Amino acid sequence: MGEDTDGSGGVFVSWTRADTDRHGPLGHLVDALRDLGVPVWVDDAGIGPFDSVPDRVREGLAASRVVLAWYSHAYPTRRACREELTLALLAAERAGQGAGRVLVVNPESGMGHVLEGRLLERRFAGPDDLADLPGLAARIADRVPAHPVPFGALPAPGRPRWYGGAGWEGSSIRFVGRLGQLWAVHDRLHRTTGLAGPGAAGRSVAVVSGFGGMGKSLLAAEYAHLFADCYPGGVVWLSAAGNDPTGTPPSPEQTRAAADTQIAAVATALEIDVAGLDPDTVRERVKTALDERGQPVLWIADDLPTGLDAAGLDAWRCPAAVVHEIITTRDRAHSKLDRVDLDELSDADALALLTQGRPLLNEELEQARLLAEDLGHHPLACDVAGLYLAGTGTTFTAYRRRLNADLGRFDQLAARLADQLPGGHARQITATLATSLNGLGKDAWTLLRLTGQLAPTAIPRRLIADVFARRGASSDAEDGGKGGDEAEDAVDRALLDPHRDGLFSADPATQTVLVHVLVRAAAILLDPHPDDQAPTRAAAVTALLDQFGDAADDVRRHPPLTDLAAHARHLTTTSEPLLDVDAVRLLALLARYDLEAGRPALAAQEYERTLVQVERLLGPDHPDTLITRGDLAFAYQDAGRLDQALPLYERTLADRDRLQGPDHPHTLTSRGNLAAAYHAAGRLDQALPLFERTLADHERLLGPDHPATLTSRNNVAAAYHDAGRTTEALPLHERTLTDVERLLGPDHPHTLGSRHNLAFAYRAAGRLDEALPLYERTLADRERILGPDHPDTVTSRGNLAQGYGAAGRLTEALPLYERTLADFKRLLGPDHPATLASRGALAFAYQDAGRLDQALPLYERTLADHERLQGPDHPHTLTSRSNVAAAYHAAGRLDEALPLFERTLADHERLQGPDHPHTLTSRSNVAAAYHAAGRLDEALPLYERTLADRERILGPGHPATLTSREALAAAYRAAGRTDEASALYERNLTEPGGAR
Repeated sequence: MGEDTDGSGGVFVSWTRADTDRHGPLGHLVDALRDLGVPVWVDDAGIGPFDSVPDRVREGLAASRVVLAWYSHAYPTRRACREELTLALLAAERAGQGAGRVLVVNPESGMGHVLEGRLLERRFAGPDDLADLPGLAARIADRVPAHPVPFGALPAPGRPRWYGGAGWEGSSIRFVGRLGQLWAVHDRLHRTTGLAGPGAAGRSVAVVSGFGGMGKSLLAAEYAHLFADCYPGGVVWLSAAGNDPTGTPPSPEQTRAAADTQIAAVATALEIDVAGLDPDTVRERVKTALDERGQPVLWIADDLPTGLDAAGLDAWRCPAAVVHEIITTRDRAHSKLDRVDLDELSDADALALLTQGRPLLNEELEQARLLAEDLGHHPLACDVAGLYLAGTGTTFTAYRRRLNADLGRFDQLAARLADQLPGGHARQITATLATSLNGLGKDAWTLLRLTGQLAPTAIPRRLIADVFARRGASSDAEDGGKGGDEAEDAVDRALLDPHRDGLFSADPATQTVLVHVLVRAAAILLDPHPDDQAPTRAAAVTALLDQFGDAADDVRRHPPLTDLAAHARHLTTTSEPLLDVDAVRLLALLARYDLEAGRPALAAQEYERTLVQVERLLGPDHPDTLITRGDLAFAYQDAGRLDQALPLYERTLADRDRLQGPDHPHTLTSRGNLAAAYHAAGRLDQALPLFERTLADHERLLGPDHPATLTSRNNVAAAYHDAGRTTEALPLHERTLTDVERLLGPDHPHTLGSRHNLAFAYRAAGRLDEALPLYERTLADRERILGPDHPDTVTSRGNLAQGYGAAGRLTEALPLYERTLADFKRLLGPDHPATLASRGALAFAYQDAGRLDQALPLYERTLADHERLQGPDHPHTLTSRSNVAAAYHAAGRLDEALPLFERTLADHERLQGPDHPHTLTSRSNVAAAYHAAGRLDEALPLYERTLADRERILGPGHPATLTSREALAAAYRAAGRTDEASALYERNLTEPGGAR
């Protein structure tokens, strides 16, 4: 029978034929309404138990003014009923007319089956009202004129824009019930809506928690589709894959890296250029982009691991004002966040999954109820069992007999999954999984065997096909090494296996496969051919080696690796202490991948593990061991851990000198790396001889024009500059620029970089008349060649501002400083190191211009940002703290300046040693503050020590030494020690560069 469409502009009836007689009380109520002249729209065509609302029904609902839901026992188990009611509630809420447009008749004697009772409590008519159908019809009819306009355009069907979350973009066709929890989630995400009631405004979050297989991810996906119209900005889905009972738990750094990788993929999908950006900046760019679009976004962080601290939790969240967040996890410890707990299904919902909507006779219905009890109303188990029963034609009686015949066989698996499953039913649930797994064909088992070796997250089909090809996976042949076409056919057979339903799912849109973590764990332990697991793992490792080997060291080629990184991590993170050669190679590539992506802490961990394995496999003197040790040193240095980097650099150089000789290219590279590390540590007395020797060796072995020689020459020049040997640095910078221009041309990026270095050297030497034209030319060239928004161009703009500032041309400098800060903030985000440095430079310029009221807030914010982003001990944080102290000093706020100066000095001595140039500067600052505070007895020893150290370390004529000598002379004079002061002033006049 077709739908009764005599309802335009009247009452829309939402009902299910599953347990309602259309010709019983419902039919009589419809007739009574029509007798009163009320148009009624009723769908009599029938909708499947797991089918969505068809277009014809949506059109009928849109044309109606009032919805009447016949809320029988089966009503909340039918997908279409759930969608009809939710669409009506959302449409009424959007129109601000929720109170009278959605009416509910409960024909049952109780309220236990009503899942969203709190939302509908004022809209109910019960069995007593049905005793007077004419009276009930009259009350319903009275509601229609109160709403003269039909519902009209309904919330859009569940096709939101989807970012990330491969495999979840399509809603599950077998999601049942959970209506109360869906509305509980909506309540928490929209606490200020009329339906949900009043609540606190601000960042909204709902935590969905429960045991494994309870449907947490399904609930989040169903909510995203059912309430899609509330989120026109789209749905962002991040998958943490945080609960794997078969593997080693990921480290906090690995968890953070997984979040970084997926957020970068979201940024790319949002058309944000993230090339070369560090993870924190990418996050800020995503936040800014979402806020600028101004449309509500649903942000789902799925399957977060248990035990995350606040920082670990925040790694998966987004602070954008437009974001509403759902977090799914098995951890119920996040008590500060609004939680929605998922437990077992109701009787009706469990039966709906087990029967798959099929009508049953009384005896079989009773057996189905008993099976639901056996399975503890566990959603995944009921779904798997129901699909198996429907696909094989097995009776419920026979299934229960088989299930309970030998439960002891599953004790090991049940024990393995005990903390993942609700108590009391673990053996029955695992037996259910085993029954379905036993029906799979060879190709499907090959697929599951592979998923057991990979991470419990979406698996790209291309990776599956690659492994199948390497393994020769085919149900028609036993030999290996099959070609790509045959492997693709085998994957198709696996994905179309008649017994696959409920065990794994394929998403054709994203070309990925999802396997529930419980199914995956069961498949590992119940594998009929466990000896095939190791070869499958090896094939997966070699497949990923090929992918990462081509792209790990080039961040521009990282996007195709995004959906593979989790699987590479899983394969190289194992409880076994020994990795094979290929797995070690993959681990080294992962470390490079993370280092290039701006995750040096994680890269250092991975290089540490790589070094242990390489030394075990190849010995301490193998060339690959030396390379790995050098890579680890570089990762330590990049992470700010110079104290750990330097011994590794030193050992690597010594080993290469011994094993490969002093002239081997790798030895020269090691010598240059050690020199650069000494330079970074402020140990110029050790850095310079190494830089000089490396340059001489490169010139002798490779010639003066080799790129390595030019790089070496630039390094020597920079070290000379920092050592105050400007007269030696400048000719090297000039020669390097000449050579690069001759070899690469005037517009090559390396030429522009060399021109910038020479300009910087001229400025440091006080030759501003030569520096400024170079700065101006470099900026003009970079704007022409790279564009005005390229980071190098913005950097040049900031450097020109510094040049103008040094020349006293503050009216020209300040606009450039301000533009540079605005550009870095716009392009790289407010937390990027370049943005922080630019903010500090602008603060300095404001201070130089006498605008301390503008400088101080910038200094203070920059310090707070450095402490938040890089920690209290990072060199940039120490510099920033010193800048704040100096500004307080300049403002006459010595009581605030002194503690900061003292803390900074203590930190420099602790972290960088007493002889580091920054430590000497910090000691001089404390002395000056004591001097200004009238504490000369404390200032003088610090001035004297600083001068002695600078003469010893930097030499008597270094500009910093001259400054120290003059400061000590001024202090002596203030103390009445004029003879000593005069001697120091005279000494300065006799030093080269000291005449003033």
